[in-house]
Amino acid sequence: MEKFEELEDRIKKIEEEIEQIDRLDNDTFELTQKLEKVTSLLVEVVENNSIDKNDIDFIVLKFDIDPKQYHEIPMLVSKKEKEYRKNGTFPTLKQFHQEVLETLSISELGNNELLPIEVTKNLLEKYKKTDEYDYFAVCEKILST
Repeated sequence: MEKFEELEDRIKKIEEEIEQIDRLDNDTFELTQKLEKVTSLLVEVVENNSIDKNDIDFIVLKFDIDPKQYHEIPMLVSKKEKEYRKNGTFPTLKQFHQEVLETLSISELGNNELLPIEVTKNLLEKYKKTDEYDYFAVCEKILST
């Protein structure tokens, strides 16, 4: 019986250590993402001598938005691009902005002023110019509404 209790204690300790490792892993991921955003902004400031307060990277840092949610944005743009190519449908700028708010969980704060629509416009402009994927058409259509 004593060995059984000893084994249970060891299992419990291992589970606690695994939880701590998971927490540290998540913290490391978040810090890495923030560091990448700060580096990106710093390079932009140095190269352009300024930064737009409506830049999505600045907003993510300023309001401490969860990096995991931020990484949903490219998937949202990709989804809209696929819908546009398949059906020819695309959201209005206002609808897309609302989806960005929901993706970043900003709508939960009840303060949509936190993310002005200009941030979404700048985001679409940035994706419109990306070379990695062909988002130009859908971004252009959304911006035209």
